[in-house]
Amino acid sequence: MDDYFILIPAHEPDDRLLELVEELRGRSGSLEANLHVLVVDDGSRRPEAQAVFRCLEELAGQAGSDSDSMPETDESRTKTRESRAETGFRLMLLRHPQNRGKGAALRTGLAYLRRLVEKPGVVVLMDADGQHRPDDALHLAHRCLYGANGLYLGSRHFSGEIPLRSKLGNRLTCQVFALVTGQKVSDTQTGLRAFCTAYIPKMCKIGGERYEYEMRMLLEFAGDRIPIYEIPIETIYENNNAGSHFHAVRDSIRIYRVIFEQIISFAGVSLASFGLDYLLYALMTLMIPVVGANVLARLISAAFNYSLNRKLVFHHRGRLGRSFSRYALTAVLVLCADTCLVYGLTALGLGALTAKLIAEPTIFIFSYLVQKNFVFVRKEVPYVA
Repeated sequence: MDDYFILIPAHEPDDRLLELVEELRGRSGSLEANLHVLVVDDGSRRPEAQAVFRCLEELAGQAGSDSDSMPETDESRTKTRESRAETGFRLMLLRHPQNRGKGAALRTGLAYLRRLVEKPGVVVLMDADGQHRPDDALHLAHRCLYGANGLYLGSRHFSGEIPLRSKLGNRLTCQVFALVTGQKVSDTQTGLRAFCTAYIPKMCKIGGERYEYEMRMLLEFAGDRIPIYEIPIETIYENNNAGSHFHAVRDSIRIYRVIFEQIISFAGVSLASFGLDYLLYALMTLMIPVVGANVLARLISAAFNYSLNRKLVFHHRGRLGRSFSRYALTAVLVLCADTCLVYGLTALGLGALTAKLIAEPTIFIFSYLVQKNFVFVRKEVPYVA
């Protein structure tokens, strides 16, 4: 039989988590797959949440018994209880001694599954606040197992009585994500996701302690040119999404910092390259003619820029010769585009300095997109079952 691994991070959950686990157990009997449910308690402290976890322990058939110990890892020290009493259904519980964040909880669960998985299967990530229906999760798992290789998202439709904060926030994030990656995703904030167990090692390496982990996941798959598929699911918001632990300002800053960190790094490298170019030019003019000083300084700074962009910005591991030849071609294109744009703006009546100020940001974005999608493009990572 196939294996479905349901991973649910939970911080201060209520009875909706119990209802979710019970519904999953109820559906396990009709599945042509073994259902493994792993709940990660991310340092819950409230008495109500502790009552929920005690019920889960009872459901696992291990209430009052000593827990099995997981080896201490870089993620956290955790404890687990699990049940194997029912054929086809297995419930496991991991505990963080203190709150670490959703991303850390997901990595803890994935690290545990990495040691547990013995054959190819599907991992499904779900939220504990009742936003995801078990039927949608199991359908997503089925589509992932029997569909094409990639990351599967349970995507919501933001129409009707949806909290304005959620609707606007998701729409803006989707637009920015499409601009940066070139890939359209209608629900970047969905917590319902599925992928084959072969991707667990990749998921364990993704950084981010809180909600930014999920954005890094999308960026990693888009960067590696691994397809992202969206499957429509029911949109559920109870009590205006009051059960969410998402902090609108703090977590949004983390998410957008992740989205723009590559562009920021690119800008930093560009600034450093300009500084090196200017310094070398100033020094060489003391020894050789201006034209020669300018050419030599530009060649050295270009090599410096290429090396840093390749290693630090785009993390490119492809062939050196191919990427360098494309970089050289891009440099020529950027120079031509910059010259044409400045010339065109001055022809429209703008002053030379004003035209340059307008042209440079445009050329910067053009250069970034060309280097990202042409010079340092990452090949699709092969899927290994």
